[in-house]
Amino acid sequence: MELRVERQVTPGEPITVQLQSSFTPQSSDIAFEPGPDYQGGRHIHGHTLTPEVPGGPQPCVHLIWTPPPASLSLLASQSSACWVFLTALADTAERAQSCYSEGLALIGSGDLLPSHRRAWAELWAGSAVQVKSPAPLQQAVIGCLYYLLSSLPPLKPTDFLFGGLSPAGLSNGRRGEDYWGHVFWDQDTWMYPPVLLFYPELARTILRYRIHTLRGAAHNAAQQGLKGVKFAWESAVTGQEVCPDEIYGLQEIHINGDVCFAFQQYLHLTQDLSLFSEGGGWEVVRGIAEYWSSRVTWNKEQSCYDITGVMPPDEFHDSVNNSVYTNAVAKSSLQFAVDLAILLQTPPPPQWQEISDKIKVPFDPEEKYHPEFDGYQKGK
Repeated sequence: MELRVERQVTPGEPITVQLQSSFTPQSSDIAFEPGPDYQGGRHIHGHTLTPEVPGGPQPCVHLIWTPPPASLSLLASQSSACWVFLTALADTAERAQSCYSEGLALIGSGDLLPSHRRAWAELWAGSAVQVKSPAPLQQAVIGCLYYLLSSLPPLKPTDFLFGGLSPAGLSNGRRGEDYWGHVFWDQDTWMYPPVLLFYPELARTILRYRIHTLRGAAHNAAQQGLKGVKFAWESAVTGQEVCPDEIYGLQEIHINGDVCFAFQQYLHLTQDLSLFSEGGGWEVVRGIAEYWSSRVTWNKEQSCYDITGVMPPDEFHDSVNNSVYTNAVAKSSLQFAVDLAILLQTPPPPQWQEISDKIKVPFDPEEKYHPEFDGYQKGK
């Protein structure tokens, strides 16, 4: 944060501005303890009080900040003055100190704000969305892209552990508010495509979040008595299901197809096989195919594979059979798994192609439309 005081008329009387900070080094979620001051900054650190899942990790948080004085004064001989207040947040003391020192060096050279502007200029140079419309709509579109980019790591290489994109962001992710900062299918289906189009390197970061949570996804599938991986309807650090309402994690399984489609789009746009051959992408696609293969049931009467007992994207219905969206993304996932296996010169299991070919995708030939699920009635 930067505070600047400028005098309109010089010379003049000294100007003093009283400061009042609402910040207190306390949290209902983290047991903070004071650490040694660092380069004039205050330091607190602590672990989260409650693990995400029983027995799960309790991440450590280190916070170093510039303590604001009670007042700031512009001397009579000064026409302007500037004060900068830094905050560094990291998972280790060393990383927090490194970031804080970097910020102090940028302040010392006068390059803190210019470096910020250069970083944003580099981002905006990679994208442009123009809408022939009144200015407010154009501004809204640019604003949406701004908030997406603000939630992603920088373009420069970093070992920052990205925690995914939440539909409401993290700023208001308090108890019971704005989905707690959890990651949904919104990330992979709605927020990911423009990032992929303009910034493939940042799109890889989003995909790596899913790769990082593979162990949790395998746990979710095993909890359902199924093979492969089942990505959480609400995901956070571990990838295990953290949705407070059990039915969504059990039934809104189209999330697997949504995740797979994001990986498929990445390959089609970039032709980058290394993410799959070396970076863990194949393990995601294979695990999703294994899940669908163990989740379907054979319908002898109709000679097709069914997926029963699901919640479609329409969350006003649950426990339905053959959700057209769910089955369509399952079909696409299996076909992509087959095609990718061939590209990687790995023989795919024959059942993947068979299920993809024979899974039921509801269609009404008389009305010529795809019903939302078996037994669906228009308008209900």
